[in-house]
Amino acid sequence: MAADYWAKQLRHTVRFADGIAELRSDPDRVLLEVGPGHSLTSLAKRSSPTTPANDVVNSLPHARGGQPDEAHLLKSVGQLWLAGVDVDWHELHTGDKRRRVPLPTYPFERQRYWIDSASPTAPAVNTNQPSPPSTTKQNGNTQAQAAEQDSAIEWIVTQQLEVISAQLDILHSTELS
Repeated sequence: MAADYWAKQLRHTVRFADGIAELRSDPDRVLLEVGPGHSLTSLAKRSSPTTPANDVVNSLPHARGGQPDEAHLLKSVGQLWLAGVDVDWHELHTGDKRRRVPLPTYPFERQRYWIDSASPTAPAVNTNQPSPPSTTKQNGNTQAQAAEQDSAIEWIVTQQLEVISAQLDILHSTELS
């Protein structure tokens, strides 16, 4: 390109919106920003508000973005695919080691294995003294046994949920620091 082209670029108004409008004249066109960040992607979305969000994609994450490059690239490829771009999946995954996951040979049966609660609310749990409700058998009283078993299951589930909640709190606090 000649020097006068670059001089015009520096001295005159950039007609970015007009350029985007010309590119958008083809409804099957998808815009891909090749380079770090998302400044051109943001400008393209702003200049054409009727454009679907998936039709403007950036290929590399922002320099200060928290997402790994590979994850961002795969997300971008997914957005391109959603926008109708034909993706060569074989080429994308060349060199990746894949494993087969064996599936059951029997047909999946639609059976429910959920344990129904005896009461709609979980019992209050004292976390200072973690001891499950007694599970001793009562002679001939099957309804009492079922209620006691339900109570024991609810206690176990409540304890597990408390542990998971504590682990999530620890994970969240380590991500922030």
